[in-house]
Amino acid sequence: MRNPTLSLVLLSLLLPSVASAQDADDTEFIIDSETLKEEKEDSLDWRLISGATFTLQDNKSVVGQQDGTAVGFGFKLDTGIDWRTGDHEWRNSLGVQAGMTRTPAVDRFVKSQDVLDLESIYLYHINDWFGAFGRFAYNTTMFRGADVRAEPTNYDIEQLDGTTRALRGITTLNLTDPFLPSRFRESLGLFAQPYKREFLNIETRLGGGARQTLANGQLAINDDEESADVLEVKELDDVLQVGAEAAVELWGSFQEKRLVYKLAAEAMTPFYNNQAADSDKSAFELTNFNARASLSVKLVEWASLDYEFGAIYEPQLVDQVQIRNNLLLTFGFATGSPEKKEEAAAE
Repeated sequence: MRNPTLSLVLLSLLLPSVASAQDADDTEFIIDSETLKEEKEDSLDWRLISGATFTLQDNKSVVGQQDGTAVGFGFKLDTGIDWRTGDHEWRNSLGVQAGMTRTPAVDRFVKSQDVLDLESIYLYHINDWFGAFGRFAYNTTMFRGADVRAEPTNYDIEQLDGTTRALRGITTLNLTDPFLPSRFRESLGLFAQPYKREFLNIETRLGGGARQTLANGQLAINDDEESADVLEVKELDDVLQVGAEAAVELWGSFQEKRLVYKLAAEAMTPFYNNQAADSDKSAFELTNFNARASLSVKLVEWASLDYEFGAIYEPQLVDQVQIRNNLLLTFGFATGSPEKKEEAAAE
């Protein structure tokens, strides 16, 4: 070695700069030091957001419109409790939405919105951005569901025993009972929170899970559109599945929390299921998908414009994509723990 002293000096100068660069990259990938400090502090946060919607429209001799009055009203509730101490985090939420509408075409109130969502998720932080989780979720409807038509309609109901029951010339067909179908979901696995900012938070989850859907005897519209004069209906059965699942969630806010958004998607491939013996669908053909999106724009302290989207694909239950869109002008109030009060009001 020609000059060991010079080599040691150069090495001592280079090592701190390389370490500093590496630390900077790691910090940028996760979150800033102030956020890390806040996340580690013990906290108990809660929120309560409620609101009501009402629409009224009356037409008389309007070109292109049917004479009569259209009335709609609804209710929305979002509440939750989040607890954090040390490496433990527990998030709980309950969401309720209901709505009724009456139009000149159907002169009676018809359910237009009916959702009850409950979720509880526990996260153990192995480090600042990675750990293990356990999750329980429940989804159902609260009121009886029916298919209501303005004119007499013919129905063919495909029953579980393979026979077909025909109903002719009726305007109302009862489809579901209160709190049915009910969906239960349990999962365990690992999570990662690689990015945390006010405008964007990312959380991914990967693990195993189980799903149970209680739906025996309930009905779902399953029209193939081949018969114009007959509407096909399918009788549903209970579903049990166990398999692998993956999920990703993104959320954040802008303009001092006047605009709040959330995106979520999850997929579950059942390697065990209770499908009928005459069904030959593979585990991948029975993969379930669930996507949700919400956007809330705070107009004033007591009013917001809310958009919500939901898509569910459960091929073992109904081999169709169930899509829900809601755009609401919501009037209500929001409250929460002191340090989260503004955030709750924005959401």
